[in-house]
This record gives sequence, C-alpha cells and structure tokens, in this order.
Amino acid sequence: MASVHAWKAAGQVGEGSGRAKRPVRSLVVRELRGSLWEILAVVGLTIAGVTAELSLPGFFARLVDEGVARGDVAVVAATGGQMLLATFLALAFQVTASLFAARFAARFGMRVRAEVFRRIVRFPFGEYRRFGAATLLTRATNDVGQLQQALYLGLRPFLRAPITAVVGLVLAFRLNPRLALLFLASLPVVLVFLYVLSRRAIPLYTDVQLRIDALNRAVRSYLGGVRVARAFVRDVWEAERIVRASADLQEVSVRVSRVMALLGPAMTFTLNATIVLLLLFGARFVERGSLSVGSLIAFVQYAVFLLGAFLTLGMLFFLLPRALVSAGRLDELLRVPEERPDAAEEEIRSEDEGSPNGGQESARERTAHGTGGAEADSDTVRGTPPPAIAFVGVSYLAPGAERPQLEDFHLRIPPGAFVAVVGGTGSGKSTLLRLLLRFYPDFQGHVLWDGVDVRVFPLGVYRRRIAYVPQRPYLFRGTVRENLLYGLPEGEAVSDDALVSALKAACAWEFVAERPEGLDAPVEAGGRNFSGGQRQRLAIARALVRRAPLVLFDDAFSALDAATEERVLANLRDELRGATALLVTGRVSVARRTDFVVVLEAGRVVATGTHAELLASSPAYRDLFASRRIAEGGEGA
Repeated sequence: MASVHAWKAAGQVGEGSGRAKRPVRSLVVRELRGSLWEILAVVGLTIAGVTAELSLPGFFARLVDEGVARGDVAVVAATGGQMLLATFLALAFQVTASLFAARFAARFGMRVRAEVFRRIVRFPFGEYRRFGAATLLTRATNDVGQLQQALYLGLRPFLRAPITAVVGLVLAFRLNPRLALLFLASLPVVLVFLYVLSRRAIPLYTDVQLRIDALNRAVRSYLGGVRVARAFVRDVWEAERIVRASADLQEVSVRVSRVMALLGPAMTFTLNATIVLLLLFGARFVERGSLSVGSLIAFVQYAVFLLGAFLTLGMLFFLLPRALVSAGRLDELLRVPEERPDAAEEEIRSEDEGSPNGGQESARERTAHGTGGAEADSDTVRGTPPPAIAFVGVSYLAPGAERPQLEDFHLRIPPGAFVAVVGGTGSGKSTLLRLLLRFYPDFQGHVLWDGVDVRVFPLGVYRRRIAYVPQRPYLFRGTVRENLLYGLPEGEAVSDDALVSALKAACAWEFVAERPEGLDAPVEAGGRNFSGGQRQRLAIARALVRRAPLVLFDDAFSALDAATEERVLANLRDELRGATALLVTGRVSVARRTDFVVVLEAGRVVATGTHAELLASSPAYRDLFASRRIAEGGEGA
C-alpha cells in the first residue's frame, strides 16, 4: 500500500527548505563571487583609466615649462599628442569599465527580482495580509531598482574616488610634498560632510519609501473599485485621497531635497577653497623657485580631478541612503519563512503528546504503523481513490482576529461524498477549505486525509491532489485553453475533447464556442472580458480538467442563474463520481442537491444531515433555509 512515504518521495525535487537563506547582503556577496572576473576587470580598467587621466596634469606641466616657456614648438606638439593619446585611453578604459559594471548591476537586479518573486509566491498566506499588495509591488520594483542603481554607481564613482585619491596624492607628493599636505587636508572635510549628510538622509528616505507604499495603495484601491466609486459618485473623493497621498510623498521628498541640496554647493566651495589655497601658497613656492609654473598648474588640475571625483561620489550619497533603506525592506521580505513543503512532524508529534485525543491513535502513530495513507501514484493524481476527510479538534485564530474562525471543530466526511457546507457570514466556511489547502498551517488539532495529518505530506504533492474553485474566480491573461490547463503539471497533454467535455460539464462551452477562436479565445487579466457567471463556469471547468480526488468549491455558484446552476450541479454529480467534493455555499438550492449538509455557526458544527432531515431537526438550518428561500425567490422545500 502506498503511504505517506510515497508522497514524500514524489515531493523531493524542487521543494526547497522553506527558509529565507539569502538576504540582500548574501545576494551581493554571492554575485560578487560569481562574477569575480568582471569585478577584477572593472577594478583594473578603472585603475588604468584613472592613471591615464591623471597623467594629463604632468603632461600639461611639461608642455608649459618646457614647451610654451621656451618657445619649443616640437615639445608642444609631442606633448600635445601624448595628451590626446592619454585622453583617448582614459575614455576607452572608463567606457569599458562602465559596460562591465552595468552588465553586472543589471544581472544582479534581475536575480534579486527573481529571488523576491520566488519568495513572494511561496509566502504563507498570512504574510500577504501583513505586507499588502502595494508594498510587495514597491519592493519588487522600486526597491530593487534603487539597489541596482546604487550597485552600478558603487562600482564606478565609489571605486573611482579612492583610486583617484591614492594615485593623485602620489603624483602630487612627487611634485611638492609640502603643497601636497594642503591638498590632503581637504579630503577629511569632504568625507565628514558626506557622512553627516548620509546620517540625516537615511531616516528621510525610509519615510519616502513608506509614502510610496501609501500612494500605491491608494491608486490600487481606486483602480480596483473604480466602478463602485463612480456608481456612488465617490470618484472625486478617491482622487482627492490620491492627491493627499501624493502631497505627503512630495512633502517628504522636498525635505530630502533640502538636505541633499547642501551637497553640491558644499563640495564646490571645498573645491574652490582648495584651489585658492593652492594658488596662494603655490605662488610663494614659484616665487622662491622651488616650484615651476607648470607644476603649480598641475597641482590645480590634480585638485580638480580629485575633488571632482569626490563630488561625483557625493552624488552617490543621493542614492546610497535610499538604497540602504531599500536593502533593509528587501531583507525583511526575504527573511520571511516560506511555506514548509515537507512534514512538520515534530510539531504534530508534540501536539499529539500535549493534547489527549480520547484514546484514538495519533496521526503520527497511524503514519508509522501504516494504518492510514493515501493510495497515490507518485507522479500523477489520475486514478487516486477519493479520500476520507476528517477535522479532529481543529481550532484556528487568524492574526489580528478577536475570536477563532474555527474552535474545537470536529467533522468527518466519507470518501466520495458530495457535501455542502452552509452557514452565516463569518461561520468559518471558507476557513474550512483553506485549512484543507494548507493555506493556514498554524492551527491546533488535526486535519486528516485518510487518517493521516495533512501536514505530513510534501506540500506540492499534496496540493496537486486537490482542485479548487475560489470564491472570486481568477483567470490569467492568455487563452481559454491555457487557463483550463493551468492546474496541470507542465507538459502534461490533454486532448481538446477532454477540455470541451469539461467546459460542457460547467455549461461554459456554449459561450466559448461562440467565439471564433474557440479554445484559443483570448482571456484578459482577471477575465475582464467575461461576465462574472462566465468566469465562475470557466473556473469550474479548470477544476474538472485537473481530475483531482478532492474538489473544493468556495461559493462557486453565486453568479449563476437558477437554471444554469441546476444544470451545472447535475453535471458535477456525474463528473465527480470517484472524488470527494465539498461545496461551501450560501444557497439552499445548492445544498439540497448534495448527499448531506454540514451547518456551521460561530466556527462549530451545529448540525449535519440531508436537506430534508435538517429541515425537520435543525432550527439553525430552518432559519437559514427561510432567509435564503426569500432571497432566492421563494422556492419550496
């Protein structure tokens, strides 16, 4: 008998450990190690370019002292040619270094985005609520872009400035050590000023990123509900809300600009002050004959090159604080533990030991003894028998909720059953399905598949045995065919006849066939080019194509008219023979066509039975039936 071990064997490839292993710093180090030759090329080319560039003042000193001063045209011509060659080499070296740095930074940005998206798609569902779509979008795009740009500039100005400082100081000390000391004294002033500015800018840039998140939330909220906003004449109010969020971002951006606006003038003042001092003291050396005019001009050029490099480095400080903030935000995202694809057996065992179950054998023990397990082919769900599903003492409290969605919940569903789950708003119906899907892993008690706790199975293999129609069906941009095949393993072949059969069972073929492209009819993102009822029927067909042993419907018939609903349910009874099906619904018309009905109230099961039995025995179901009958047009029992 294939047991949980077969499931585990099927889930070994590509599941990962589920832990965040690579925050931003680790990613940078890994990329630096993997691109060592490129980094060495950038360093070597930068050194060569700076050396060629800083040779120009020496050539200029010679041109003045030995050519112009003596009227030697040959020296002027020869030195001028050398200066042109040095300029060309400096340009070539710098352009090549920039290309290497740009390629490295672009590749780093691509890999960080891939890592961020890979982590996002494996988030536990609670983390989606904690972060929110707006901030996830900002972090995956804007924050990664800030980091990529800072890395590129870090490989150029940040690397160039110290090389220029070292080479320039060596050449300056060779000309006149005493004058070079004055030259050296200006550098600490520049560095201290840059440090102070960065300390003030980092908190402000943190606020900037938060305001960008807020603006994205406001825009996404309006675009997602634009029809409602216009219907209630709230579009002006929504526009004002976006303007307020934009004004908040503007206010913080202006504060950042005020701080960083000091950088340019301060650096320019330092450069000009250094040049004035060099000329003042250099003139005395020239007067004493210890320094030539050409050498003094070379000193001024060294100052321009050196302080100009640090001025360019200062521009990086416009981006560096923001990049550090972005790195911190990405670190927070990348440290979120992934959904654990493998068994949390230690937690299950400790839970079994800590809470007696009335003498029943624990899920862990059943697994070890072989008394439970799914008869499953490790490669496919085809032919897998329908499972028996059980909830044993399950309690779940959502983060931030005041009361549990499910509390001491017990329910047993036999294999192959066609079951409706009904209840009022907030009774725990959808939570039931999400626990079965393992969207919420942190719950107390046991959810059992053929007697085995579902947390024991590898996550990917487990979910491939479930088909799910969500409360809000989502269709992806592409074609009808691509959406129907979405739930199947990559490369698995399904005939057109099978797709058409699923569409017919969901009563969707009639409107798909009307389109000239048929199965290849285009689908816009979210299925915007289909009505709500058509989206639901396409989502039902997608679930049928999967042919899973467990099929979950979360209020999947709410947009269907009564006649279509009746046809779809009749077809589902035939299509889902050999599968266990749970239909969460608010419609009594759906519940009455199932094998039996489970009635929930405040996170507990208050009644189970057939539609007729519950009408006779359950006040809660009678109340629900009466209210729904009125809402659905007064249908009879």
